[in-house]
Amino acid sequence: MGNELQYSKRLALIALWKKGAPVAKAAAAVGMRPAAAGYWIHRYQATKSVKDAPRSGRPRKLSGAAIAKAQDAVLASQNVRVATRELARDGVIPAGTSTSTVYRSLGKGPGAVKCKGVRKVPIIDTKKAEARLAFARHHKNAKTRWHKVLFVDSKYFYVSRRTTKKLWVRAGDTAQQHGARKGEGLHVYGAFCAAGTVRLIKVTGGKYQWMKGTPGVRSAEYIQVLKEYLLPAANKLFKGKRWQLLHDGAGPHVKAETQAFLKKQGVQQVARWPANSPDLNPIENLWSWAQREINKQDIYTMGELERAVVAVWRRVPLSMLHNLASSMTTRLTKVEAAGGKTIRY
Repeated sequence: MGNELQYSKRLALIALWKKGAPVAKAAAAVGMRPAAAGYWIHRYQATKSVKDAPRSGRPRKLSGAAIAKAQDAVLASQNVRVATRELARDGVIPAGTSTSTVYRSLGKGPGAVKCKGVRKVPIIDTKKAEARLAFARHHKNAKTRWHKVLFVDSKYFYVSRRTTKKLWVRAGDTAQQHGARKGEGLHVYGAFCAAGTVRLIKVTGGKYQWMKGTPGVRSAEYIQVLKEYLLPAANKLFKGKRWQLLHDGAGPHVKAETQAFLKKQGVQQVARWPANSPDLNPIENLWSWAQREINKQDIYTMGELERAVVAVWRRVPLSMLHNLASSMTTRLTKVEAAGGKTIRY
């Protein structure tokens, strides 16, 4: 239908041109750009035709309908070879069609699919969604000053690069799956605010052990990290002015002894932090950036890993920290619009 319409326009253009109409005027009359009109007039003068020239190369092996079914089959099986075999068995594509032919067709047409690295997302049930909505609304109404917040979290870094599983998805969609806990590595606590970062602190859980036999960070260790590193650094970053602490609902963060310590120190915490909400914590974006920078290096030992992590953390751009703190307002708006579900951030 589209080709017939274009052919009709060209015939109308030639008719007007033959009657003496200027090229620009004839082009405007048929809804064509002057440059395109000039091309078709020259083509007509040379060949006495305005039909499309025959396409060069081999004809397409798969029809549009076959490509669409191939895309659906790959999404269902997550395997191009299996999909090719099933399509040939069902007569959708000619027998003997290669996997390469099917693979090359997957990115074509309105139903195009691509193989993307997986983005892991937490499970958000109705109760958690309601908690996320409550958090967003509370802080929007309270007009929380996010530039006066210290974002705190821990992170595991690994010596070996971990390959990410990929999934076939529609071209405009995101590949994602529910996350799983990783093994041991270099475990550090870090923090940042719009004004800067707090130096990384090695903690239990990786190669470095604080108390013998302790499986991961406990509240006593976290209190020591707060007392010796995070709170003094925060007072320096915020120059003695009022600020708030944001940490997630991890065990050592919410234990009664930790809460009692923070209360005694007069530390105000960001209220109502919802569970399973890494997309609401901008320090997760900072960790991701640091991990990408580290992945650019060849690291084989724990010593090399530690030096690389420290070096990357020291050169975090201040503009990035400012933008991450500012992003909280947008995150809250997106959570509201999503009804409390996970957002892309």
